[in-house]
Amino acid sequence: MSSKYFYLINITNDILSSTKINKIKFYLQYLYILKEHPEVIKQYDRIFSNNNKKKKIKIFDNIINIFKKIYKYFFHILSKNKYFYKNNCQNNNLDILIFSNLINLDKINQSDDFYFGSLSEFLKSINKNHKIIYRNLTNLSSDKVNKIANKNFIILPTRVKLMSELILFFKIIYYYIQFNRDLKHIYYQTDKKIYNFFTNIDIFFSIIVNLRFEIQVKYLLNKFKPKNIICTFEGHSWERILFKTVNESKRNIKCIAFQHTVFTKNQNSIFFSFPKNLSPQKILTIGNPNKNILKKYIDVNKISVIGSPKNNLLKLNYKNSIVNDKFLRILILPEAFASECSLMLKAIVKRCEVDHLNEYIFRLHPMMKIEDLESQDKVNFKFHNNLLLSKQSLQDDINSCDIVIYRGSASVIQSCVTGIFPIYYNNYDEFSIDPLFNFFKDKINYCNNTNELDSFFDYYLSKWHNDSQSVKKNLINYCNEYFEKMDYSKIINHMNI
Repeated sequence: MSSKYFYLINITNDILSSTKINKIKFYLQYLYILKEHPEVIKQYDRIFSNNNKKKKIKIFDNIINIFKKIYKYFFHILSKNKYFYKNNCQNNNLDILIFSNLINLDKINQSDDFYFGSLSEFLKSINKNHKIIYRNLTNLSSDKVNKIANKNFIILPTRVKLMSELILFFKIIYYYIQFNRDLKHIYYQTDKKIYNFFTNIDIFFSIIVNLRFEIQVKYLLNKFKPKNIICTFEGHSWERILFKTVNESKRNIKCIAFQHTVFTKNQNSIFFSFPKNLSPQKILTIGNPNKNILKKYIDVNKISVIGSPKNNLLKLNYKNSIVNDKFLRILILPEAFASECSLMLKAIVKRCEVDHLNEYIFRLHPMMKIEDLESQDKVNFKFHNNLLLSKQSLQDDINSCDIVIYRGSASVIQSCVTGIFPIYYNNYDEFSIDPLFNFFKDKINYCNNTNELDSFFDYYLSKWHNDSQSVKKNLINYCNEYFEKMDYSKIINHMNI
């Protein structure tokens, strides 16, 4: 898997760097490979497939696909009538526009944002005018979400004005011809699979999402005339298009990026050296461990630590001994990917068939529902008496458990500040997606299958709170530094206010 990953990032970074390829490349999300992760690499499977179909069949399939795309495109733009929501677009001359992602409808009208925490409440308390712009990542249409949303929110729709959509359609055809020509000159003879993949209609046509987003951002800048914008910063293409649109608006708007989550080994696109107009003026991060990583690739003067809302919200109890006298309670923390949730849930269900003593708490990411997993895998997961699907808060789950089993979840950092014992479920993978990779460099907490859990449990019972105090205390210190306490006033210090 690692060889595939490094091959991919070398190719995509070369395309992004090349001066011989049209700048429309910056709008293509497939050129932004965030990190080494099974779900990320899966998107590029066709590059590595040994598909030896005749070229004529491929050309025929491509023509059919073009007509399908055209049909779906016009059906979409004609069936959606709303452009922007005027009831939410009243103020202008704002101090700041906050760009975030809506991932869970249950929390849409809560004061805390999933990424920025209580930033909105803090800005209100110091009389700073602002609005939150949400990219809708839920399954509910933006029209319907807008009806139930807080009036200080704007939910970006999935289309723009009809005339703009029609212009976009012809622009994409023009861009496709240019991009196809440029890529053909470089890769057709040397790496035909790369050329075929990135010029595939399905892949290239995805640029329309960022082209629409660019139009929407221009509209928002004209409407609200903000002095600052702040957005999440993970390495996605939409972030770069936001910076580009703002920087090219010539409005003296300051672009601030908030690097809000953990790094795993071999991150990529967030560290890529983009042109100045696609970059923020300031990068805020959650703690010194991430600052130390960022400054290897980015001018340290652009980076400041402001802390994380994750450190402010939870009231966690320090564990100086076993939480439960008669059994161990183990918290399972999967990521937001359905495949990751399914992988860990299947492993723990299997474990519970032989372990009837200990209790396992399976906590889904806010973006996931158990029904989605059952629908995807077409199975009904049988929960044992000692396997519970969490309905508690993250705080309560962490406080009640002795051990956490995780893979790429950022919540493991919050868990470990309590002295909980972390076990990374490696599943015989060639590479790690462990957020604690810089701490457990010797991989002593790596578990490849659930049969190995007994030895980890024995270690926890006999040593974790005793002669391994130094490991436990060092881990607590590391995690406290990783997610420092959020200081919202530091954000204001970096704004044009």
